[in-house]
Amino acid sequence: MPMKPPAADRRAHVRDIHGHRVDDPWFWLRDRDDAEAIVYLEAENAHTEAVMRHTDEVQQRIFGEIKRRTQETDLSVPARRGAYWYSTRTEEEKPYRIWVRMKGSPLSSEQVLLDENLEAQGHDHFRTANVLVSPNDRILAYSVDTTGAERYITRFRDLNTGLDLDDEI
Repeated sequence: MPMKPPAADRRAHVRDIHGHRVDDPWFWLRDRDDAEAIVYLEAENAHTEAVMRHTDEVQQRIFGEIKRRTQETDLSVPARRGAYWYSTRTEEEKPYRIWVRMKGSPLSSEQVLLDENLEAQGHDHFRTANVLVSPNDRILAYSVDTTGAERYITRFRDLNTGLDLDDEI
């Protein structure tokens, strides 16, 4: 007999999104400090693991094949904007991108704008979005989510000093 998955409790919760009322009975699961939410999510994870256990070998084979076919050290095609050429690169054994620019030519020495690998240190989750350089080429704006809740904080970096400014959104 197949294992029955856990079922989350439905709890009344209404959200107002731009003037529209939305019923969200699972809103309570967003609270990462709610002990009941954690118990439920752990049960859901245990169920998934048990149901998928028979596929462990094929999962490992597929993962190995993907890894063999992935070029870990790579450079995206540089794109010119003004006096700079912008690109991202990845390095073997590092999971995140490194944002760079080169002045005058894509063959010039690179300036690292943002190394996601350094920014991700100490976080269980890390994702960037909206990486942009100001029109005067002096300020980098970038947004980060370090919780997985898709709530980003936008930071600003002075590209002359490499230091983040105090301002955050």
